[in-house]
Amino acid sequence: MTEVLSTFVVRAIGAEFANGFGFQLAGTALQSSDIQVEGSRLFENYITLNPNGTEANQKKITVIVFDNVNKILSSPSGFGVNVVPGTPYVKPDSLVINIGFTPNVYTISDLGLDNFNPFLIVNKDRGKEIHLPDYEPTSLVNPSYFGTNQDNSNLASGIYYKSAKNLPWAINVPSSFNYTIETVMVANAYLKFKAWAESSGALFPDWYLKNSGYRNENNIYQIP
Repeated sequence: MTEVLSTFVVRAIGAEFANGFGFQLAGTALQSSDIQVEGSRLFENYITLNPNGTEANQKKITVIVFDNVNKILSSPSGFGVNVVPGTPYVKPDSLVINIGFTPNVYTISDLGLDNFNPFLIVNKDRGKEIHLPDYEPTSLVNPSYFGTNQDNSNLASGIYYKSAKNLPWAINVPSSFNYTIETVMVANAYLKFKAWAESSGALFPDWYLKNSGYRNENNIYQIP
């Protein structure tokens, strides 16, 4: 193995935040000196990269895919992209990240791709991250955000990015996902989502499928 190509597709943008997106590799044996990253699309000045293209000042290998989603897809209406019915549809854009490795040093299992850690950067505030539930923040997170508003993160207990009722700030769906219309909560479109989340996945693990009684189609965005 000498390289990994990752393709990310931006399909829609909700609200007005200029969010960024990145990910960490879970492999603990990876050395920055063995890695070269290409393809990051950076438009702002709040991200600092190492000479090899990884993000600086991180304990783990961190890749920033983009730092402002509004520079990836432009809103024709001035508010969101592909989330409000009746507004012009914008073709999704794809981004490719190429991660090269020193030959004959690592195997695919060394990378920990099955447990990689994707995250959002909220509105160009580098310290404000959103991760999947119970995935650790990066070294650059601002811990003062934990425990504020509805966040129930407890760093000492390894609890991250969930509400007191176990509702997550981000989800990873193992299939193509039909997202909701702007301002509509996921639970008001996917009727089994709340039960799935609050049960830690024990109930309705197929909540995202198009099964009878699972969806309110009126609250799901339809591509025109």
